[in-house]
Amino acid sequence: MLDWRITAGDSPGVIRREWLLRTGDPNRGIRVEEEVRLGTTADHRETVLRRDAFVADEILVRAQPTATAAEFSAALVRAGARSWRPITGSGYWLARWPAADLDTQSRALAALARESNLILAAEPNGLGTTCDTPTDERFSEQYSLNNTGQTGGTPGADIRMLRAWDIRRTCPDVVVAVLDVGVDFSSPDLAPNRYRNRREIPDNGADDDQNGYVDDWSGWDTANNDNDPEPSGDHGTGAASVLAARGNNDYGIAGITWEVQLLPVKVRNALGEATTASLIAGIEFARISGARIMSMSLAGYPYSQATLAAIERARDADILLVIAASNAGTDNDVFPYYPASYPSDNILAVANTDHNDQLNLALSCYGRTSVDLGAPGTRIRGLSLNGGYRYGNGTSSAVPHVAGVAALLRQMRPEATVADLRDWILSTIDPLPSLAGRCVSGGRLNAYAALRVAQNLPVISQSPQARTGAPCQSAEFTIGASSELPFTYQWRRNGTALAGATSDTLTLPSIQPADTGIVDVVLANSTGAKSSAAVALGLVTTGKALGLGDEVLRDIFVPSNGHTYDQVLLTGAAVAITADHALGQITRLSFLDLDDDIVQVELSGPGTLSLVLDDPTGPASPRHYEQTVAYMKGHAGIVIAGATEATHVSVFSVGRITAVNQSLFRAGVSYDGIADLAFIAITSTDGRFGGLRAANATFFAHRGLTGIHAPDVQFNGPVYVGDISAFDAAAPVLMLGGATGDTRITGGDLEQPNAQPVQVSGLTQLRFTAGTDSHGNTLSAQSNRATLQQDGIDVTARIVVNPSP
Repeated sequence: MLDWRITAGDSPGVIRREWLLRTGDPNRGIRVEEEVRLGTTADHRETVLRRDAFVADEILVRAQPTATAAEFSAALVRAGARSWRPITGSGYWLARWPAADLDTQSRALAALARESNLILAAEPNGLGTTCDTPTDERFSEQYSLNNTGQTGGTPGADIRMLRAWDIRRTCPDVVVAVLDVGVDFSSPDLAPNRYRNRREIPDNGADDDQNGYVDDWSGWDTANNDNDPEPSGDHGTGAASVLAARGNNDYGIAGITWEVQLLPVKVRNALGEATTASLIAGIEFARISGARIMSMSLAGYPYSQATLAAIERARDADILLVIAASNAGTDNDVFPYYPASYPSDNILAVANTDHNDQLNLALSCYGRTSVDLGAPGTRIRGLSLNGGYRYGNGTSSAVPHVAGVAALLRQMRPEATVADLRDWILSTIDPLPSLAGRCVSGGRLNAYAALRVAQNLPVISQSPQARTGAPCQSAEFTIGASSELPFTYQWRRNGTALAGATSDTLTLPSIQPADTGIVDVVLANSTGAKSSAAVALGLVTTGKALGLGDEVLRDIFVPSNGHTYDQVLLTGAAVAITADHALGQITRLSFLDLDDDIVQVELSGPGTLSLVLDDPTGPASPRHYEQTVAYMKGHAGIVIAGATEATHVSVFSVGRITAVNQSLFRAGVSYDGIADLAFIAITSTDGRFGGLRAANATFFAHRGLTGIHAPDVQFNGPVYVGDISAFDAAAPVLMLGGATGDTRITGGDLEQPNAQPVQVSGLTQLRFTAGTDSHGNTLSAQSNRATLQQDGIDVTARIVVNPSP
C-alpha cells in the first residue's frame, strides 16, 4: 500500500475509504475507493456499501465533435496528460498522467472540465473482475456451479455461481449448522471452515459457556447426546462440502461459499436414521449455538407438534431452515414429507433438478404449495470420508446449494430477515418448465441473481409503527433502511403517494379525520422497489362527531332490537365518531356507496371510528330511495382506534330487511343490497376487539389494501365478511392477530381479479357460508377460489372450510 485516507461519507454513519496500491510499474498505481457503513457500538461489524477500483493515472476522454485533433491534443496537454491513444471504434481515448496518487484522477477530471468546449466526456479508467474458474482440481466436475455440457447435460443449466462469486465468495461471520450424520473435517477443503466455540475449553469436562452442553467446542451428537459429532457415514460430509468446500485452493472441489463457520450437528446414526427427539435436540442445539442457517438434508419423519414448535422457535430467532423435499417422487401437497412440509415461514423446501434443468422425479418430491424451489441434486460431486470423493443424488445434494447461497446473503446483509432471504432467493429463480406448477417459485436457484438483488435492493431494518393521536396532535412515522445503491422514499396513504413525503420520516403536524388511513412507504432504486409493512393511523376523540358530520338524531330507541341509537350523517369527505358506551348506546353513521345504496356503519363500545370517502360527491338526495335527506357518496375506508374487547362494529346497506320504514323503497329499482367498502383497519388499547359484522359488505379497491387489516388485534367475537376483491395494484388482506370466534366469508368466494394471493394472519379456520343481501335474497355459499398466504406460505388448505357439496 502506497497511501490511504478516510473521509466522511454522504450520509450519517458512512465513511469513504481510499487506498493507493502498488503495481509492477513504479509509476502507476491502483486506487481503491469504498463506501462503508460503520457498525454500532453493540455490533462493530462494518458493511461495505460500494467498492470500486481504478487505474490511478488513467482517464477515458472523448473530444467534442467540433474539436480538431490539434485542439484536442492541446486541451489534454493543458490538463496535464503525458500520453494518449485511441480506443478503436469507441470514440474515446485512454489518457495517462505522469504521477499516480490518491488525487491524480480528481485533479485531472477538474482540469478536463475546464476544457469543456473541447472535451465532451471524461471518466476514470475502472478496474473490473472476471468470472475466473476456481483452481480446484475437480471443479470441472461440478456442473451445478458452471455447466458447460461437461457431463452430457445442457450448457447453462447451473446456478450461475461464477458470476455470483464476483459479488461474494465468503461469509466468515455466518454459522451454518449441518444437521446430518456428522461431518469429516480431515480434508483441507473442510478443515478451515469448522466452527469453533471460543467460549468453551475443549475436553475439560465443564460447561464453560453455561449453555447446557459440556465440552461443545465444535458441534454436538444429539443421536448419542455427546460432544463427538464424528461422522457415521459420508452423507453429511458430502452435503457440507457442496456447501462450503474451500475454493481456489488447488485442491478438491469448490463449495458455494469458500469460508464459513460449519457447525456439525449429528442427528442420525450410521444407518441414516434419526428419531424425532434427536432432530428436535439438533434444531435446539443449532439455535442455541448461534446458527443463522440450518442445512437439513433429511426427510421421512412423521408429523410432530414438538418438532414444529422447535422450528417455530428457530423462526422466532430469525433462522432459516433449508430442508430436503424428499426423494419419493410424489406430491408433497398430497403426501407431505416432514420436516420440509411443516407450514412455517422460515423453511425453504428444495427439490432436485439434473444437468438438463429437469425435475428428477426418480429422486425428488414436488409440490405446488409445499416445495419452494429446485436446485441441482443429481450426480453432484462432493467429498467423502478420509479425503475421498463421492457423487450425491437426491434432494440431500440440492439443499446445500440453497443453504450456501443463503449464507452468502446473510454475510452481505446481516440486517436482513428470514423473510428477506426467502424473497431474494425465490424471486430470482430461473423459471423452468419442469418445475412450473410443481413448486411455489416454479424455478431453479440462481445464485447470481439472488446476490445481485440483495446487493442493491433496499433492506428494511426498522418498520413503521401504527400511530393513534388526538385531533390536532402530530403523528410521525419512521423507517430504517439500507442499500448499496442510492434509493428513494415515497410514503403512501391508502395506496396513494403523499406529496413531498420522500424522506425516512413522515410527519403529519395536525391530524384530522381526513388524515386517517393505512400508511406505508415504498423504497426504490434501479434494482427494484420494496414496500414496508402497512400500518394504521387512527384518531381518538371524545366528541360524538368530529369533522364533516352532523348528529341528526339522538337517543332513538328501537323496540324490535332493544337498542338505543344516535344518528350521524356524513356531510363531507371525512368524519370521526364515538358511541356513548357507558350508556350502552350505538352510534350509526350514514352515507351512499358507489352503487347508490345507503350504507349504515354502527359503532358500540370504546374507541373512535374514522371514515374517509375516496372521490366524494354530494351531498345530494339518494337516487334509489324515497327520501329528502342529502347524503355524501363515495368509496369508504374505515379506521377504528382506541378499541377494546367491548368494541363492536357492524356494516350493512339499507334494504327491506334492515329498514324500519318500508316506504323508503321505490318500485322498479334494482337494488344492489350490498354495502361497498375499501377497508377496515383496527387498533386496540388492550390488544382485543369484540366483533366485526360485515356479512352484508363487499370490500374492493384498485390501490392500497382492501379487506380487514388488524394484525395485532385478537377478536373475541365473530368476524363476518361478504367478500374481498382486489383490482389493479390493490392487495387483498384478511389480517387479524387472532380469532376465537367464528370467522367466515358469507356468499363470496375471494376470487381476486388481479390474481393476487389474499394475505392472512391469525386465522385457524375460515368458513365459506351462505349470506343474504339487505333485501332478504339468499347468497349461496361459494367455495374458496383464492390462494391464502401467510408470511409467504400458502395456508389455504390448512384454514379454509368450504361448504359441503
